Amino acid sequence: MFSRSPLPKTVSLRRLHVRRAACPAWRWNRARHSVVAVVFLLCVLPSFAQSRVESLLAAMTLEQKVAQMFLVGVYGSLLNEPNRDLLEEWQPGGAVLFVSNVGTPDSVTELINEWQSAVVDAGGVPLFVATDQEGGVIARLKEGFTTFPAMMLLTATGDVTLAVRTGEAMARELSAVGVNLNLAPVADLYTNLRNPIIGRRSFGSEPERTGQMLAGMVRGMQAGGVMATAKHFPGHGDTDHDSHTSLPIVNYPREELDRVEFAPFRWTIAAGVESVMVAHIWYPALDPGEPIPASLSHNVVTGLLREEMAFEGLIMTDAIEMDAIDTTMSYAEASIRAIEAGVDIVAFGAHLGPVTQANAMQSVTDAVRSGRLTEARIDDSVRRILDAKSRYGVLDWQPLSPERAAQRVDAPAGAALVGELFAAGVTIAYDQNGVLPLAPEKSVTLIYPASRPSIRQYCDRLPNITWVGVAESPDNGDIARAVSAARDSDIAVVFTLNAGGDRAQQNLVNALPIEKTVAVALFSPFDWTAFPGVSAYVTTYSPLPESVPAACGVLTGQITARGSLPVALNGARDFVNGGAQIGGGVALALIPRNPNATAVYPSGTTVAMLIPETLQAQIITVDLPPTLPGPEPTATLEPLEGGTRVAVVAPIISPTHTPLPQATVVAALPIDTVNDAAAMAVPQGSPLDFLTPELLASLLPIALVAGLGVTYGTIYVAGARSKSRFERGFIIERCPCCGETELRVKASKRRILGIPASKHTVRCELCGSVLRESGGGSWHYTVSAFANPTLHARFNNKVVDERTLRLLERER
Repeated sequence: MFSRSPLPKTVSLRRLHVRRAACPAWRWNRARHSVVAVVFLLCVLPSFAQSRVESLLAAMTLEQKVAQMFLVGVYGSLLNEPNRDLLEEWQPGGAVLFVSNVGTPDSVTELINEWQSAVVDAGGVPLFVATDQEGGVIARLKEGFTTFPAMMLLTATGDVTLAVRTGEAMARELSAVGVNLNLAPVADLYTNLRNPIIGRRSFGSEPERTGQMLAGMVRGMQAGGVMATAKHFPGHGDTDHDSHTSLPIVNYPREELDRVEFAPFRWTIAAGVESVMVAHIWYPALDPGEPIPASLSHNVVTGLLREEMAFEGLIMTDAIEMDAIDTTMSYAEASIRAIEAGVDIVAFGAHLGPVTQANAMQSVTDAVRSGRLTEARIDDSVRRILDAKSRYGVLDWQPLSPERAAQRVDAPAGAALVGELFAAGVTIAYDQNGVLPLAPEKSVTLIYPASRPSIRQYCDRLPNITWVGVAESPDNGDIARAVSAARDSDIAVVFTLNAGGDRAQQNLVNALPIEKTVAVALFSPFDWTAFPGVSAYVTTYSPLPESVPAACGVLTGQITARGSLPVALNGARDFVNGGAQIGGGVALALIPRNPNATAVYPSGTTVAMLIPETLQAQIITVDLPPTLPGPEPTATLEPLEGGTRVAVVAPIISPTHTPLPQATVVAALPIDTVNDAAAMAVPQGSPLDFLTPELLASLLPIALVAGLGVTYGTIYVAGARSKSRFERGFIIERCPCCGETELRVKASKRRILGIPASKHTVRCELCGSVLRESGGGSWHYTVSAFANPTLHARFNNKVVDERTLRLLERER
C-alpha cells in the first residue's frame, strides 16, 4: 500500500458573484460592459478550465494518476472496510454499481455518497460512478426506477425524438442517485441469431437506422448530464461465442466491417458520445496473425478508433476479468497491454476482490517506473479523464439527499414514456390476408396465457370473442380446447411468451388453423421462427405490462400500428427496412458536440405519404427540421395504386461526412399528420404539362421580380412579428436552466434591405446561461463553464425551439 499526500483543495466554481458599484455610470454603460465581459469570459474561461485540469494533474502522484485509469468493483450494499481501504488508499477514477450494490433510490444514493466521500475525504478526485442501465434484459437499477423495454422497441418506432427523450429520462433517473456514467447504449447489431450474449440487448440489425436511434439516445442522455458509453466496439453482434467465456471472432473483410459493424459506432461518435467500450473480440481483418482481443490491440484502439475514426473521448475496456482475457494472461498484464494499446480506462467487473484490483493498479505503476510505460502516456489519459469530469460537474461533486431521491427519479414520468414507446413501436410484421385490425362482425377466438389477465382486460372491446386461457407452457388439454374454439371462429388470435424456447407453445400455435391465425409475440420478435406460416404476425419486442394495452389497441384498431421491424425475423445480415422519421427539431439532436464539425442528418431519413387520387391537385406540405448545412431537401414522386407517394428526403450526410445515395421511400404517413411547406403533388398527365421550357424562360424575369418581392415582404413581416412579440414580453418567465425569474432581455437591431430586423439575447445572471435568437424560432444556448460547470455540460451549445423552451421552463 502507498501513503500519499492529499490533493490541494480546489476552489468551487459552481457560483461566482461579482458585486457592482451602485453608480449611474454602470447603468448607462451596462450594455457595453456586458459585451466586454462576455468577450473576456469567452477568451479566458476555456483556458481557466484547462488550467484547472492541468493543476490537478500536476499535483497528483504517479499512483493517483494510474488509479484514475481504473473503474473498480465495490461489492455490497454497504461499504465494508476492505473496500473502504481500496477507495481511500488508491482513490480510483471510478466505481461501478452492480447487482450487489443496488436497491431503492434512497439506498443507492446513500451508498454512492459514501463511496464519493471516502475518496474525496482522502484527498482524491471525485469518482465516475457507472452502471449498466441499458433497458430490457440488462438494467441494474430496478426497484423504484423505470423498467425500460428492450431497445428494439425504440428502433421499431422509427422516431428519433423518442430516442432523445428516452436518453433524457434515463439520465434523469441515474443522476438523481449520483450516477454520472452509463455503460450504455449497446451499439452492436443483431446480425446473428446464434449470438449468446447480445441478442435482444441490440437496437436492431440495420446499420444506418440503428445508428440514428443510438445517436438520438446519446444526445438525450448527455444533455441530461450523464455520460454515455457506446459498446462493444468494434461490434459484438455477429458472433456465436460469449466473450465472458471465450475469445469470439468476427471474420469479415474490412469493407464489410466498415459497412456493417463499424457504422453504428460512427453514428455515436458523430453525436458526441463521451466514451466507447472496447470488446474482447478478435478481428482478423484488423489484426492478422495471432489472435488478440480488440481491447488489447493497438491497431483497433489507437489505429482505428482514435486515429481513423477521430474519436476524442474516453476509451475503456470491457470487464478485464472475462475469460476471453484471463484464460491467457493475468489481470495485471492485461491492464498494462490495454494501456499500451491506447485505452484510457481499464474496467473491472463484479467478481474481483479489492486486493486483486489494487495489485493490478500497482502493476501498472511499476510498469511506469520500470520504463515499460511512460508517464507521458499515463498523463494523456488522465488529462482526458479529468477534462470529462470537469465538463460534467464531477469535480464539483456534492452529496445528494437520499430522502428526496425518489422524487428526483420521478418513476411515474418514466412509466408514461414507456407507454408511449409501446404505442408507437408495436409492429404488424405482416398481415397476409388483411385481417387486422379485427373487424367487429368477425368471430374471434383469443388464446392467451392465463397468467396475463390484463390481455382480457384490454382486448375485450369486440362483441364476438371467445376467450381461451392456457398455461404459459400449455398442456394437451389446453391445446385441444384452443383448437376446438379456433375451428368455430373466423379468426384465431394467440399470444406467445418467448415461444422460441418453449416447445409446448410451438405445438399450440402450429395446431391452430394456420391460414386464419394471428400470432402476437409479447416477448421476443423471433417467436416467428417457430411458426412462420401464420397468417399475420404482431410483435411487441418486450414483455412489460405496458405492452398489453398497446398490442390490444393495435388488434382492435384503437391504435394505428406505426412500428416497423428493426431486425430480420430470419436473422438475415443484409436486412433493410428503412430509416427513422424526421420530426420537428429531431436533426438538431444529432449535431456533433464540436460546433465546428459537420452537421449530421440521419442517413436515409425520409418523410413520406400516400396522396389519394381525390387530392392530386392540392398542395401537400411536410414538416422538416430547420435547415442545416448541406444539400437542399429533395422530393420524388412514385405512382402507386390509389394515389401518388411523395417522398421528401432531408439532406443526407453520413457520420463520415460523405454524401450518401438518396433514400428509398419506406413509410406512408397519414396526411393529417404533416404540415408546413415542402412538396407539391402533381399527377401524371397534369394540366401543368403546357409549361414548356420556352414558356418558362419567358416567365423567368417576372418570377425573379416576384421572388424579390416575396423575400422583401417575408423579411418585413418577420421583423414586425418579432418586434411586436417582444414588446408584449419575453416568451418565458423563468430561466430554463435554473428556474430564476430575473432575466435580462436585450435586442440587437440591424437593417436588412432597409428593413429593421432585431434579434434577442436573454441572460440569467444566477446560473450564467445565455440564450441567443438564431432565427426560425430557434435559440442557441451558451452556459458558462466558469459559473456553472454542471449546467454547462448539459446545455452549452444546445439549440432549442420555443416549444422546447417552454417545456424546460415548466420543468423548473
